Amino acid sequence: MADEEQVIDPRVYIKQLAPDQLGMFEPLSGVMLLNISQAELVEISKRFVARTPTDFDLAIINTINHEAYHFAQVASSGYVFHREARLLMVFNASEPMPEVAIEPEMQALLDAAREEAGDDPELLLRYQRMVAMLEGHHQFTLYDQRAARGDHSVMGALMPAFFAHMKELAESEQATNAAGLSILGVLEGSAVVHATVIWPGLLAPSRDVARDRNEEYVRTIVLRRTPHADHTANCSLSVVR
Repeated sequence: MADEEQVIDPRVYIKQLAPDQLGMFEPLSGVMLLNISQAELVEISKRFVARTPTDFDLAIINTINHEAYHFAQVASSGYVFHREARLLMVFNASEPMPEVAIEPEMQALLDAAREEAGDDPELLLRYQRMVAMLEGHHQFTLYDQRAARGDHSVMGALMPAFFAHMKELAESEQATNAAGLSILGVLEGSAVVHATVIWPGLLAPSRDVARDRNEEYVRTIVLRRTPHADHTANCSLSVVR
């Protein structure tokens, strides 16, 4: 086999974004994914430096600013930092997949078939295929038993506790308090505000224009304090452009 055929391309194992999804920050790995090629990113950078960005370029830049803010939340926000720390603890505590066990009666039949095959290449091949089929069947049965209902992924079966924790976390972060706020809404809303305030200033021809543009955008942000006792979501952010 040629050397290049033995090289593993890590991009094969990276999460694939939906066609209409421009980017995503994955907090546990610290990786930001963008739904463009390296060549496209270089061209966007050239147009950005030349101050001739297209609408798509601006959308990508806005996405980068938005997702970069989520990185800042992980690094500097107490809630998000501990959220990811707990996720990592649950991930590391995942129990290894148990060995596939074949029933004693079936194992006795396999042992008899192996002994009867002897050194006959054709019989040995049949025996090996039979063992592989039985082990594969038992493994898929075990996957179905371990994974959450409706989850047909291999990882869901390998780490059911981790994905159950993620599901519970997502549900709790989407729940709203008495003021109609959710943890997810505050985290995403603040990232939207961050991206909305930054890029107009970056494209400005001067510092004065950048300041004026940012002040204009800041004036469109309504901050309303609420008396609710939930300290994880005690202010609402709405953009009214």
